[in-house]
Amino acid sequence: IKYARAEVAAVASRTPFFIDQARDACRDDVGREGELEVTVQWRPLGVVGVISPWNYPLSTPNNLVASALLTGNTVVLKPS
Repeated sequence: IKYARAEVAAVASRTPFFIDQARDACRDDVGREGELEVTVQWRPLGVVGVISPWNYPLSTPNNLVASALLTGNTVVLKPS
């Protein structure tokens, strides 16, 4: 129980980091290339597949699932 609670607490403490990173990653970028104005637009990948290992059953997939969902993708999670 002690280890399970610690893992849940770790997942909860990392959530604000993923939210901040997704906010930064999803911004369109406008720049100049010589005389041309260049816009790099963000687009989601679509479906992201995550196969998680047996150890740390919440922490490991959460890193990938949270990032994918926050950037507009869907996730198929296959736990071990």
